[in-house]
Amino acid sequence: MILRNLNEVKEQFLAKYILSSNLTKMKYRDELNLFLKICDINTIEELNAFNEKDIAKFFDYSKEHNWSANTTNQRLATAKVFFQWCFEKKYIDNNYLKEIKRIRTSNTIHYTPKMDDCNKLLMYIKKHTKKQRLYLMVKLLLSTGLRLSELCNIKTTDLNFENSSIKVIGKGKKIVEQPVPIEILDELKNYINTERQDTMDIYINMGGQDKNFLFVSGIGEDCNSGEKNKEDGNCVKRNAFYQQLKRYAVKAGLPKAISPHALRRCAGTTIYEQTGDIKTASEFLRHSSVTTTERCYVNYDKTKLINAVNQVFAENNQDKEYLKYLELKKKFERVI
Repeated sequence: MILRNLNEVKEQFLAKYILSSNLTKMKYRDELNLFLKICDINTIEELNAFNEKDIAKFFDYSKEHNWSANTTNQRLATAKVFFQWCFEKKYIDNNYLKEIKRIRTSNTIHYTPKMDDCNKLLMYIKKHTKKQRLYLMVKLLLSTGLRLSELCNIKTTDLNFENSSIKVIGKGKKIVEQPVPIEILDELKNYINTERQDTMDIYINMGGQDKNFLFVSGIGEDCNSGEKNKEDGNCVKRNAFYQQLKRYAVKAGLPKAISPHALRRCAGTTIYEQTGDIKTASEFLRHSSVTTTERCYVNYDKTKLINAVNQVFAENNQDKEYLKYLELKKKFERVI
């Protein structure tokens, strides 16, 4: 196969992720396209001539746009995998990115809002919106710890009212039954039969298709209804929900910007605090390793550890009878 341009090379590279979900492939494509655009790489020849000036453009861009170290490393990693693949396929003679090191990061726990603040946000949304959708999406995140992509891709057929659970297709296309409070399932059932049905009736009349997504976006002049993709099932877009969540968090007076993933961390931390079991929290968040839960998702209360150490090992907390024995022993030794 003779590859004529860089686009063909990218498509062949992305085809290797055939077993990955569509969201994963879209993520790889978006990150790779962004990297090449920043570095002004448009041809295979320019890819082969990649050098220190090009990588400097990338790092300068990341600083100007205030990317976190993790975001920068993630996008760099995607590019490094692509360059290495091109080198192995002999599409390029030089893999300059191979020697580029990732930015060092500290293993600090990301911002995790308190459950009280999250409940405050939830009540504010309920009070200031007529629609059920945003309220239910936030409530579902807080009670299940779903990832944003998982939340937006839930379908009505994924709800199991008998077992009080939702079928979730997570990373690596792993399918699990995530427990959901019965109260929330009842609210979702009402949403499906009222607000969602009304929205989909309008969407179908516009020529759209109902693909059974649980959460669907509104229809109206302010939603650019005439420009909507009639084949995407009208599902809520991740970025749209993210921006809406941030706006309401600010209006509700929360101390910091709230992201969907911050709600996931809050849910995981709450489970840990209630059970005292890190393994349970890890299973709730569906992590493949407990280390991930400990390092990034659960806020340990260090004061509890300090108090426990003092209580168990501090000299002044030893058995009083034993202390009396030591005093008597000293006196006896002096007498002898």
